Amino acid sequence: MLLSVATETALIIFLLWKAGPRRTKLQLLGYEMPWLYVVLPVLVIAQLIVLSPIHYLHLPNWVEANIQRLMEQPVLGFLMLCVVAPVLEEVLFRGVLLTGLLRNYRPWVAIGQSALLFGLIHMNPQQIVGAGLLGLSLGWLYYRTRSLRLCMAMHAFNNFVAFCAMLSKKVPDAQAPHETFASGPMYALVWLGAALLVGYILWRVQQATVSVSDDSKGAISSEA
Repeated sequence: MLLSVATETALIIFLLWKAGPRRTKLQLLGYEMPWLYVVLPVLVIAQLIVLSPIHYLHLPNWVEANIQRLMEQPVLGFLMLCVVAPVLEEVLFRGVLLTGLLRNYRPWVAIGQSALLFGLIHMNPQQIVGAGLLGLSLGWLYYRTRSLRLCMAMHAFNNFVAFCAMLSKKVPDAQAPHETFASGPMYALVWLGAALLVGYILWRVQQATVSVSDDSKGAISSEA
């Protein structure tokens, strides 16, 4: 954990130094939407359900033993997973990398590249796919709102859900999703509802930021 923190901090400093005068000032607040903070827990839980089919890939978990040892010190685990990691990773991947990529590539190319790097840096097969897909969502939200605070909040709550599951010793990957929801058809119905809910919330974000220019409030218009 300490090595990860040191590496990410060093990367942030190096990239800011490398950018020199071209670097963009980190923007904690962008186009803020108070209602989105209210529904953020719903968005995160719905998104976790949408990503749950990753279970069926049966990817190996190379850090399970390390996480279990970390959970023996829950205060430290909470600080590392729910505070330090969301802040550092959002500054690095959305505040520095994605901001730079957006200056040179089309939005979805830039968001895709930053999400891929976000997944790969976890260096754990079980996390790479899920973190990469989460990175797409976080990248899109940052692109629309330019709010690092919003991305940090979403990232922190996502990790908090995982932290609670690990703390209660209920390993999320131990039970297949369709078993959690009693049957395959019920799981499919819940998954579809969660997917529609995620889509609706993201559509609302797009509608709220569609006419806001990057220069005035930090969001990008849909015509960009």
